[in-house]
Amino acid sequence: MEWIGRLVRHRERQAVEDGDYLPGEWPGLRSPCTVGGLAELEARLGIPLESEYRDFLLISDGMEDFSWDGMSVLGAVDWPDSPKVARAIDFRDMIVGGRIDRDLGIPEGVRMAPIGINRDGDAAILLLGGASNWSPRYLWTGSGDSVFFDRLSEVFEWACE
Repeated sequence: MEWIGRLVRHRERQAVEDGDYLPGEWPGLRSPCTVGGLAELEARLGIPLESEYRDFLLISDGMEDFSWDGMSVLGAVDWPDSPKVARAIDFRDMIVGGRIDRDLGIPEGVRMAPIGINRDGDAAILLLGGASNWSPRYLWTGSGDSVFFDRLSEVFEWACE
């Protein structure tokens, strides 16, 4: 899981440059999720968790300030009642209600489960699933930009750029 370490090191460097980091602290990582928590999250989202997202949650049940815009990766601990989840669901519903998902070529029947939201609620990471022939598994969208990814490690690598 070197991709997690690369992102953490990248965020540490950014935090030091910004002056809001104390050496020895890991930016944004949380306690691990339990296997039972993963099952509950999967049931809530209504789609299977992608394997790298599942593995990540067993290391850190989400991550604060995952990217430059204050994006948080949501974990099982955030569901169902956190303000972040509420913002993420509102964003997802805006995408679906505005048929932006269709404009992006996402076919009907593909479910979009929010697994990340930035602090302003105007960008999100969505886990895609529910249609057996649909790939990729992730959509990072907001502010007029949309990028698709097959694996969570690709999302993490993109956050380092």
